[in-house]
Amino acid sequence: MTSVNLAISLALSGKRVILLEADLRQPMVHEYLGLQQDNGLSNVLAGTKQLAEALQVVRPMTSCRPKGADSPGHATPCFCSAVSTR
Repeated sequence: MTSVNLAISLALSGKRVILLEADLRQPMVHEYLGLQQDNGLSNVLAGTKQLAEALQVVRPMTSCRPKGADSPGHATPCFCSAVSTR
């Protein structure tokens, strides 16, 4: 996964990195990094967690905010009927 590799490369070069997993439909970053998915971006957006609480430290200089747990009654993104999934 390009975003994970880029985040790790930047961290190894001495940069501080936050990797935001914003794909709420098919999240994969947490799997690549071996993180728990129960606390992340969806929790921050729902107002159940603060921004700092949703960060998970992966290795020194690298943090990740995974997608987070599905919240009750979460909405599926709406798409125009002309757009189909393939």
